Amino acid sequence: MDQKSRIQFDGTGGKLFKLSLVNILLSILTLGIYYFWAKVKIQKFIYAGTKVYGERFDYHATGKEKFIAFLKALPVLAGIAGIYYGSQQLMNYFNVPIEYSQSILIIFFYLIFILIGPLLIVAKSRFTLSRSSWNNVHFKFRGKVKPLYKIMLKGIFLSIITIGLYSPWFICELQKYMTENSNFGNMPFKYTGKGKELIKYFILIFIMTIIFIGIMANIIITTREITKKNLQDIEAMQKEKLETQISIHNVDNKKFPKENNDLKKDDPEITEDEEPTIAEDFEEESDFPFNPYVLAALPFLYLAFIIYTFYLKTKLYKYHWENTHIQDKPIKCTIKFGEYLGNIIAANIILAISFGIAAPWAYIMVKKYELETIYLPENIDFQAIQAAPAEGSAFAEAFEEAGDFLDTLADFIG
Repeated sequence: MDQKSRIQFDGTGGKLFKLSLVNILLSILTLGIYYFWAKVKIQKFIYAGTKVYGERFDYHATGKEKFIAFLKALPVLAGIAGIYYGSQQLMNYFNVPIEYSQSILIIFFYLIFILIGPLLIVAKSRFTLSRSSWNNVHFKFRGKVKPLYKIMLKGIFLSIITIGLYSPWFICELQKYMTENSNFGNMPFKYTGKGKELIKYFILIFIMTIIFIGIMANIIITTREITKKNLQDIEAMQKEKLETQISIHNVDNKKFPKENNDLKKDDPEITEDEEPTIAEDFEEESDFPFNPYVLAALPFLYLAFIIYTFYLKTKLYKYHWENTHIQDKPIKCTIKFGEYLGNIIAANIILAISFGIAAPWAYIMVKKYELETIYLPENIDFQAIQAAPAEGSAFAEAFEEAGDFLDTLADFIG
């Protein structure tokens, strides 16, 4: 494959570290207001470090337009938060059980996601692509909201009733919508991925999920049964001990009424309300409530689940790129699971031993590997590509950024 068609990334951890340090300091000094300019600078750094055919990408958004859009989106987010808080207080006023109130609030957030999600995806894609360019030619997103609503409603419904087995088709429909509604100038992209070709990668994770849920359900049910039995034993032992104490005291009072009354006054431990200490009785029980082999397998199953998640991510990354076409020519992707997992592990080790200080270097290492596995088609007719006018609004991106900002602020306040 021609190295000129390979996407290259030459950003360095050192430059990103300096940029991040300045961004953090200025964000602190401006009480978070500089966050929007900081995010734009990071995005510009990533774009400027990425090149193909000798030309670099560019990002044209500004911190000012993002900040203004944030202020416009803030009342909408405040309205959603107000509805959430009002609903919570209303349910508390009518003494709605907490398990029902939590379920209602979860459904509320899902409905908000379903209603606003497609709007955000479309508007954000329009804004981001219109502010992105290569070789002075802008990208463009032409997607409409209505088709995305249909895809998401259908995908969410079928994924739920099939316990996730419809996910490959859902993922491919979303990817096809996003890809085929994206343009480079006047040149559209094409996506040929099909869900049936991905189902083999989802079968194993589906089986592992069912096994994991089964084990956890068994542990929860068994724990509840044991707790219930222990409580019953405690009540029986307390009752038996109390009855014995009362009987003894009654007998003693008949034989030595005066002496026992004086003894009760001097020794407050002899009371009818005394509760027995029986923790030692449970410590002596030898029957282990769970299958030790099941518990021993649980950590390994969890580890296998995490590793397979990265394997699935690698396969999806490669599949989506290789089913994306430019001028009817497919893009090539050479990502390999072993190499990708090695980079992820190395990045996490770097983060751990540096206590997070080396995060820029860890990020660059993974980002560089991901980008440099992509090869664009050779012999692209660039002369046939005409520039498209920039369009889009920062308003949509501001919804998500305002949400992140308010969430961070709420955590800080406590």
